[in-house]
Amino acid sequence: WRGAHCSVSVRILDRSIQPKEAAQFLQSEYPIRCAERIRMIESLSHCLDVSELLEVRERHIQSFLAMRRIASDNNFEYKEEEFVSVVNQILLYDEDTIPLMVKGFYQLSRLKPEEASDDSQFVNYFLDTFLLNRLGTEVLLKQYLAYVGIRGNVFERSCDLMAIGRQTAQSVQRLCVRETGFKPTIQLEATSVLEADKGGAPMVTCIPGALSFVLQEILKNSCHATIMTALSKEGNTTFNELAKRPISVIISADDKRVMIRVDDKAGGIPSEAGQKIWHYLYTTASKRGEEATELAGFGVGLPIARLYTQYLGGSMNLVSLPGYGTQAYVFLPRDPDKVVEVVPDLDHEWKVQESVGEFIL
Repeated sequence: WRGAHCSVSVRILDRSIQPKEAAQFLQSEYPIRCAERIRMIESLSHCLDVSELLEVRERHIQSFLAMRRIASDNNFEYKEEEFVSVVNQILLYDEDTIPLMVKGFYQLSRLKPEEASDDSQFVNYFLDTFLLNRLGTEVLLKQYLAYVGIRGNVFERSCDLMAIGRQTAQSVQRLCVRETGFKPTIQLEATSVLEADKGGAPMVTCIPGALSFVLQEILKNSCHATIMTALSKEGNTTFNELAKRPISVIISADDKRVMIRVDDKAGGIPSEAGQKIWHYLYTTASKRGEEATELAGFGVGLPIARLYTQYLGGSMNLVSLPGYGTQAYVFLPRDPDKVVEVVPDLDHEWKVQESVGEFIL
């Protein structure tokens, strides 16, 4: 099944669309995107020898067939209950695609280390392409469920960025306490040049879940690094060391853009890491002999967070100050018309936006 996919914008998804219209778009668009991801997996040498990759491929085939059965012989008759059932089934199949793909590439790295190591450009390009294609598909499926009233909108017209930041910070702090017993301080501040933004907190049209994920992954890295730095200091209690290293989150905006900066005082990113922080199979936790936890160690959070910012029409960069700390910068456009999804495939060269420089990562 081959065809040209159709990219969509926030403006289109944000408007009021009838469920039938959304279903008609999905039944023609989903098989194209799904088939492309099947083709990606099948393009991998040794893919038949990796159970996780085979599992993802099989689930995609079943999802493809489920959607095509609804429109056999190109005769699509919309039946809401049936279509909702298929969409829910597809989302269920896709629920753990990311961990399966990452585990699959770990296995692939053992079978073919020259291609699939933790510094392999091939691995990063493949997973960036595959997962960004998947992300756009997931957004369309969940937004359809919003149109039929089963879930809330994926997009919100007036997202309170300060509220998202506060909720995400509290969630990461709870995770830190659960995993380490320590709770780093996270300070939030918001400002806007527009009077329309209530109390100086920027209000934008965006995907709250995606933005929350981006902030979560940045804060998890900052919190973990801050805790590890505090634990390494002698002659003072860990709690006192944590108090000296608050993590700062600043959200600012004008009429065209939103900038978010997360600033920690955890010593910076090791120079030997460099651009490897964006590699899917690389994690500093494993290099230190730490076991992977929900807080750190799987090596996928930052690269996926950068994909999310690109999907939202923005960019994400890190600045490492050796011996001091790390600053993360997230840029997002404020105009919904500027947010048009990227749907990569094997036939068109694409790569995630990258930064260059010794300290700008």
